[in-house]
Amino acid sequence: MEVNVEGCMAQEHASLKRNQGAARNQLEKLMRNYISKYYKFSLQCEDVGCAYQTRKMPLLFSSGGPVCPACRNSNLQLEYSEAQLYTQLAYFQNIFDFSKAENNLSKEEKGSLQAGKEEKELYDRMKISTDKILSKSAYGIVNLSTLFEGLFQQDSSSF
Repeated sequence: MEVNVEGCMAQEHASLKRNQGAARNQLEKLMRNYISKYYKFSLQCEDVGCAYQTRKMPLLFSSGGPVCPACRNSNLQLEYSEAQLYTQLAYFQNIFDFSKAENNLSKEEKGSLQAGKEEKELYDRMKISTDKILSKSAYGIVNLSTLFEGLFQQDSSSF
């Protein structure tokens, strides 16, 4: 039995080129699913024994947040918070950042790296997809011009 490694490699590269669009679509679909999960605004009871879930905000609040209407002992919290969403999207962005991963390799690891041009292009395209979705989010951005707005108001009569 003879094994043709070069033939297998050629098939892998052809398959990679053929499936780049599908892989990118799957990534974008997965990211949109996480975004949809956040926008469902599902609340759940902090008490594991209660396990109450709702999408309606209750009218009774305590210092910790909305009180669970089922057990009245615990508060309701978001099932999927904005911090969890941002962390997930940033994770996708990080795992497809080929140049960052390559820079973190030692000299020996860089020498044994066998990523071809097609693989690098796929990672770059996947990262562009994650960048596009994350650029629409302002979660990780602090606007310094509006941070202290209204804190130092000038009195017009002092001029």
